[in-house]
Formats: sequence, C-alpha cells, structure tokens
Amino acid sequence: MIVVREEYCPKNHRCPTIDICPVGAITQKSKNSAPEVDNGKCIECQKCVRACQVFMCIGCGHGKQSAKPPSR
Repeated sequence: MIVVREEYCPKNHRCPTIDICPVGAITQKSKNSAPEVDNGKCIECQKCVRACQVFMCIGCGHGKQSAKPPSR
C-alpha cells in the first residue's frame, strides 16, 4: 500500500508524482493540498516513492500509523 505522509508534504506545488504514476492513481485537489493515492488503482510500482525522495511524503506502508520516514 502506498501512503501519503501529509506532515512531510510542503503543499505548495503541483505534485510531480501525478505525471509519473503509470495508472493515474495519484490526484491532487489543488497545488496547496497533499496528493492522494487511490490504492484501488495503484499497482505498487513505487515510481512515486522514488520520485518523492526530497520530501519523502509518499511511501510504502500498511496504513498511516506504520508509515514512518526512513532513518537517515
């Protein structure tokens, strides 16, 4: 499952992962909101995870409770 960690998202730009997702599973209501992942469409290719390495707001997890940023 791909999750969005809203607390890490700057919410000040159009999320580049929208264009990277090959199945259109990522949407964003406005450039001032965090992206949303439709896990029903998502094929878990993780292209979005690799594309969002600057802010690390998109990651793999089993729900928002377990989605923690990687150790640095």
